[in-house]
Amino acid sequence: MDTRATSAYRRTRRAGRLLITGGVAAVLLAAQLAATPATSAAEEPEPDLPTLTWTTHPATPTLERTAAGVVRRFPVPTSTAGLGRIRTAPNGDMWFTMEDANKIGRITPAGRITEYTIEDRDDIGGGVPDLAVAADGTVWIIWDHGRRAFSFRPSTNQVTGNYSLGSYPYGKQVAIGPGQVPWITMSYDDDGLARIVNGQAVWLQNAPPCDGAIAYGRDGAMWCQADDTLIRSNANASAGTTYPLPDGLADPYSLAAGPNGSVWFARYDTATWFTSADEGDVGWIDHRSGATRIIDTGDKTAPKSLTYGPDRKMWFTSVGRDHAIGHVDARGRGALVKVGNYEPEYLTFSRAGDVWFTDEKSNSIVQIARRHLQRTNVDPGRGSVFKIAAPLGKVKASRKPIVARKGRVPVRVACPKGGRTCRGTALLQHPKRGKAWTKKVRYAVKPGKQKTVQLRLTKAGLKAVRGKPKKARVTLTAPGAKVSKQVRVRR
Repeated sequence: MDTRATSAYRRTRRAGRLLITGGVAAVLLAAQLAATPATSAAEEPEPDLPTLTWTTHPATPTLERTAAGVVRRFPVPTSTAGLGRIRTAPNGDMWFTMEDANKIGRITPAGRITEYTIEDRDDIGGGVPDLAVAADGTVWIIWDHGRRAFSFRPSTNQVTGNYSLGSYPYGKQVAIGPGQVPWITMSYDDDGLARIVNGQAVWLQNAPPCDGAIAYGRDGAMWCQADDTLIRSNANASAGTTYPLPDGLADPYSLAAGPNGSVWFARYDTATWFTSADEGDVGWIDHRSGATRIIDTGDKTAPKSLTYGPDRKMWFTSVGRDHAIGHVDARGRGALVKVGNYEPEYLTFSRAGDVWFTDEKSNSIVQIARRHLQRTNVDPGRGSVFKIAAPLGKVKASRKPIVARKGRVPVRVACPKGGRTCRGTALLQHPKRGKAWTKKVRYAVKPGKQKTVQLRLTKAGLKAVRGKPKKARVTLTAPGAKVSKQVRVRR
């Protein structure tokens, strides 16, 4: 293991926080005061810079086959770390929070985990609620339970700043905005929006009263959330325009830029002592027209960690009755997939396009390919755009060759008892190259039954299976699923 520490890198800066004193209009948040100088609170000297000590651990993946597909699990060495947000850096490494351990972590695509312990002379410490990664690779961290923030540049192991966000309220979420400036939502007691600029944490008078989610929108503006309302901030966070969401729906807990609209949101009703989080939906808003589109994910879902995927779909974790991973496109088409017994909390994408997620329950980072997440396998509840996909069934074949007659290959498909009707498309292929030897044929088999599907040979297929029995592969497919079995065929 490699254990090192940062050098004492210091700067003489002052971390000023400017208190909110203005009111909020229903639709326009004091836009006319955007240029008004803010009234500042008494500034306090910046505390000593935090020190990061770190330990790098070799990759110890565990391969596991789940109903969704094969996953790789990487246990985090620190137990009960309180795993949370995970984000991908430009170089492909992924950074994550370890809130309960006062640490942050980095995992490489190969699975090597480095744990960074945050230490400081004030001995205050505390949880790490959020982090964000800038385009230059700088990691911005909210820590001390949201009271302070600092940045870390992995390429030089340099810590910069220890910006005071105040005792009340706390910093809640951080996102990187235009010019690589970090924006932080403030919550508890007072709500607001702070930025770190010119070596200071700045909270302007009449700032939008953001109290939770924040994201850099597709329209180039910073968006944040206040209860059941979205706010589009102006350039310096001194004012913003509100966009109330439809009445009677839950508050959004996650925002992200997407393939259309200005910004996407994900929301749900929080859990109680007696119920799981539920009544989830995702959607987007267009600030130019004010139009809002709602996509119902189901009354048993609770979408969070909204993330724009490499396939131009919006991906999220669901922390509802059944923990799962979901995705939708702009038209509401997608899937909701339960990954074994894992409980995905936050997700990101590797540069290769795989999904990586944190699971606080198993104290692990888990990797799964996107192709395994294309068929809904869990009940999303009433009203959902997701529908549980029909099973494919199994190919039944003995050791004896299948005899093709009149240019057709008879293949038996069996559907298990007690489930739904098996549906899909059947095809005979070359055993290794995958070249089709027959036309595709759709089939449907009732539960507990078998059905013979006649596959018509192509010219290439007629030639391939001539003479002695030849090895072939029967493949059953449906969107996001495939089952295959090797057989022997002769004419």
